[in-house]
Amino acid sequence: RNIYGIDPETTLEKSLKAAGVKPEEITKVLHTHLHFDHAGGSVKKEDGKLVPAFPSAKYFVRKKNFEWGSSPSDRDRGSYIKQNFVPLMEHGVLELIDDATMEFMDGISLYEINGHTFGQQAIKISDGAQTLFFCADLIPMHAHVPLPYIMGYDLQPLVTLQEKKEVLAKASDEDWTLVVQHDPEVVAVKVERTDKGFRVKEKLFQL
Repeated sequence: RNIYGIDPETTLEKSLKAAGVKPEEITKVLHTHLHFDHAGGSVKKEDGKLVPAFPSAKYFVRKKNFEWGSSPSDRDRGSYIKQNFVPLMEHGVLELIDDATMEFMDGISLYEINGHTFGQQAIKISDGAQTLFFCADLIPMHAHVPLPYIMGYDLQPLVTLQEKKEVLAKASDEDWTLVVQHDPEVVAVKVERTDKGFRVKEKLFQL
């Protein structure tokens, strides 16, 4: 808990309640990937058994990531906790996605990215006027916006470099809002091109 800065008083259930949302009202859960810090909270213990935390929901993840997480390498074995996702498959609520890029539903697109781990997916939400891009672990913090800044957890850092380059180019050209979910300071940023590469233009929603 100390290493990862986990606050046991802050839970997904409490956060949803504060937002006025009941677990049974959620019908779709999009996993970016199945690392424990992203898939944790998908299940809960009920009568001594692990069951889906959202009883009305289908869960979605890349087939590639499910297969990798089910049999990870020695390098990233500690990042995948099977109790977080195997029960979802056993209950028949985990949907495996094959397409490299897909229109999940109107206004929501999924993009496969493989630098951090195999079969991670980023999520793009757009209404035609504004675009929110959920980076997952492609760009975990605003400090990782410069292209060479890649975290040590990534299995394929050169792939991450290319994926970042493509995303940041579009984000800069089309004024996307990038959600950086591991950042301790901000929720999201906007970026710009400079003569020294991509940089943060604006920090949004300070923590």
